[in-house]
Amino acid sequence: TITVNGSAQVLIHEPLDDPNDYRRTRVVDRFRTTPGSVMLLRAAGLASGEQSLHQVLAPDTGSRLILNLRMRPIIDAAGTPKVLEQPR
Repeated sequence: TITVNGSAQVLIHEPLDDPNDYRRTRVVDRFRTTPGSVMLLRAAGLASGEQSLHQVLAPDTGSRLILNLRMRPIIDAAGTPKVLEQPR
């Protein structure tokens, strides 16, 4: 995600118990996006399978304009993502 204009606070959460239960988390990091900042987050299924659970708060004032790019993995018949494989 690239912040084009505006700013907002981002909170990174960690699950307390079940990694799939987003109701019970704790904040482990926080930072502020500003114009020109880039935020990269790992999606589930890439490399180790870990993902970043994040929350973007509303801008303090005005609005925030972002450009969001996502990569969709190719899934094989066994359900395994093939995003990070080297071409043969």
